[in-house]
This record gives sequence, C-alpha cells and structure tokens, in this order.
Amino acid sequence: MAAHPSLPVSRLVDAKGLELGWALGDIFGPGIERPGEDIVLPDQNVVEPTWFGRYLIVRVKGGEGRIYPDSCASLGVVFSKAHQLAASTVTIGVMAAGVPDEWLTGLDVLGPNHSWPCGLTANPAFRRLLPNHYCDLKSWISTRNRPLAPALGETTSISYALSAATGALVDCVGQIMRRYSDVYLPLTAGVDSRAIAAAVIAGGYGKSVECMTFCYEGSSDTSDRDGAAAIARRFGLSHRTIMAPHADEETKRDYQLRTGFSGHWGKSRDFYAACLEHLDMTAAWMPGFVGELGRAYQWKKDPPSLSGATPTPDELNWSPQRTDCRDAMADWLSSLPPGLSRWAVFDLAHLEIDTGCWASPHLYGSAPFRAQILPLGHPAIIKSAFALPDSYRRSGAFNKHIIAKLAPDLLQIPFGSHAGSPDTLRRKASRFRFRHPRLWPVFNLLNWRHALRLDWLS
Repeated sequence: MAAHPSLPVSRLVDAKGLELGWALGDIFGPGIERPGEDIVLPDQNVVEPTWFGRYLIVRVKGGEGRIYPDSCASLGVVFSKAHQLAASTVTIGVMAAGVPDEWLTGLDVLGPNHSWPCGLTANPAFRRLLPNHYCDLKSWISTRNRPLAPALGETTSISYALSAATGALVDCVGQIMRRYSDVYLPLTAGVDSRAIAAAVIAGGYGKSVECMTFCYEGSSDTSDRDGAAAIARRFGLSHRTIMAPHADEETKRDYQLRTGFSGHWGKSRDFYAACLEHLDMTAAWMPGFVGELGRAYQWKKDPPSLSGATPTPDELNWSPQRTDCRDAMADWLSSLPPGLSRWAVFDLAHLEIDTGCWASPHLYGSAPFRAQILPLGHPAIIKSAFALPDSYRRSGAFNKHIIAKLAPDLLQIPFGSHAGSPDTLRRKASRFRFRHPRLWPVFNLLNWRHALRLDWLS
C-alpha cells in the first residue's frame, strides 16, 4: 500500500493492539484525537458507524482484505479486477497498471453535471466503489453492505430526526474546528452552506472560520455574493469574494487528470484555480455537498400518485444517455433490497450515484487543501434525512428547520438567486436537460438557447 505523504494513515488495532488494517484520510469519531494515531476497534468484524470525515478503511483479516469508504465515498477509490489493484483515481490506476497512454485517445469527455454512474469509470477496466459498498480485495468485486433491508422506509418523528441531525451537525463542525486552526466555508445564498454556517454560529466558532464566495467571470449574477455578505455582516463573520476566471485548456486538462476524467471540467474554475490562487492551502475546506438529500431534490415534483411505481433506469439516469450507463443503472436497481419506496430509491440514487460518482470524485480536482470535509455527509444526518416522512421531505424544509433550531435569524436573509439571473436560468435548463433527455434536442431546435442563456451550460 502506498499513500501520498499529506494523507493521514492510522493503524486499526483491537483491544490487545493486534493490527486489523488501516484508516486513510481525515477521520473523526469517539476516541480519535489526531490523524495518524492508532484507532482501537471495539469489534473486529465491523466498521464503526459513528465515524465521519473523508476517509477509507482497509480491513485485513485471515489473509483477506476489504476496502470500506466513508458515508459519501468522499475519499474516492477505483479498483480493477484485471489489474488487481485499487487507486484514488483512474489516472493513478492506469499509471500503476502500466496502461499505455493510448487509452486517452478518443476518451469520452463528459458534459456539465454528468458523471459515470453506478461504478462505471472512464476506463472500462476500472470500477468506482460506491457509498454503502465495500470492495473485496480477493475477488475484486464490490458488494452492497447497507441497506440490506428496507430500513429506509421506516419513518420517525420529524422532531426526533431534526434533533439527531442538528446535534450531529454541531458536533461535526465542532470537531473540525477544534482539529484545524484555519477553516474555509464556501458560503452562498443557498440553504446548504447556510446550515453549516448556522452550526458555526451556534457553536461559537464565528471568529475561527473564514467564509468566501465565488464571483464568476462573465456572470452578472450577484445573488450569492450579496446573500453571503449580508450573512457575514449580520453575524460578524469574516468574508471575502474571490474571482473564478475562465479556465484555459491546460487548467481543464489538469483538472480532469486529477479527477480521473470522472466528470466535466467546470469546477476547475472555482474549486481549483480560484482557490489555489487566493486561499491558504494549509487550511481545511468545508463545503455543503450532500445537503440536497433531505429535501427530495430528485423527486419533489413527481406526483404523489407515483409512490408505488419503481423508478426505471431512464428516470434515474442523469448521466450520458448511453447503453452502458443505462445497463449499469439497471444493475444498480437490481442490487437494492425489495420493499424500498420509490422516493427512497431516488434518494439512495442521489447519495450513491450523484454524490458518490459526481461530487466526491470532484474533490480530487479541488485545490490541495489540508483537509476537505463534508459536514452534511455525516452518517447521522444522512440517516435522519432518510427517516423523515415523504411529505416532509417533499416540502424541502429539512435544512431550513435545522437553521431555525441553531441560528433562526439566518432565515431572515433571502435565499437563492433572483428569478431572471443567467445562473438561475442555467440551473433550470440543466434540470430540464437531466429530467427530459429525450426532449432536450427538441428544446434546442426551438432556438430557445439564446433566450434562456443556455450558452452558460457550456
């Protein structure tokens, strides 16, 4: 096993000090004080469910081994049965396997917000390890280890779920702030980053975190900048705006090599180039990924009458409309335990496919901060989101109610972009493109591209 010098590696040991494996990355939890220290496992057969962070667990026992990702697979890993190896990205994997550079010739470059779904990657010899799965290092097969029963359909009271999620978020942010002396919070006018800001404020860490907002070259939308600045003024938070320039071809290529060609190069503008130029790489980075999970992001507009209908591969496939992607989605659906509701399947797809295959791999393309942690990806928050009643999730109030419990005055500052901004139109067009891929060519032929500023998609 080899790891980058900046990646913390801790031994996993039992109560007698016998080595059971390793934890790679930034891991938090009871009894874990500092990265690199031994971690005692209370049970040799399980991975502790209360851990959070950006990490991988490598378990070895009796000559066999397994790799477990964190709850969002945010420290991404790909593996190859043909080459008998695992690596952080396809780029590293093919280099380690000695694959000639010709594999890049004719490589499909994915469009904006597209990713390789359900474990597919840019190289057919490699598969991605999804959240809720482990990779067996003997068979080199990925196996689902949760959920194994339709527990996602078991709802709990809204107040209980909110209390559990709120407590987990405050604890998560507190542990991050105590471990790292300098932390950046990318703050927008949206709800997810504001939920993290609420935990920062409630925990009394306002003087220890610096908020920042991206301003995009060529965009006239100032809603994120104005909303974040208003929050900072109201609560005395440090805040600055940094310019995200247009990406040149070298930056785009570098970004895609760093991510293993797992998605589009769009994030190279902000999460890579702008951060690298303006921010301190010895600080930690705390973005609001995964926040959509508790608010029916993928299904809120579906009529309730569809509650008993199992989603089809085409309904779930937000990636390139290709046969291999559709087949991979069908295989993913067949791996689910029977009895899950339609909406639970959509949310599980959002966690495992949208987050595990799109958002998490992009973290390898981000600027090389000391650590990158996703507070809203805490396993207790994910569990709470899945336990909420369908009608409540459809309302989209989950994160807003978390904010109300922690820092209610944050709700007085308007959310989101103004209705006519190019960025808002871009998002609406993007959602239309994913939900109605077969209508998209017709949409373009009607020459609405200029009217709705769809050139912002490219």
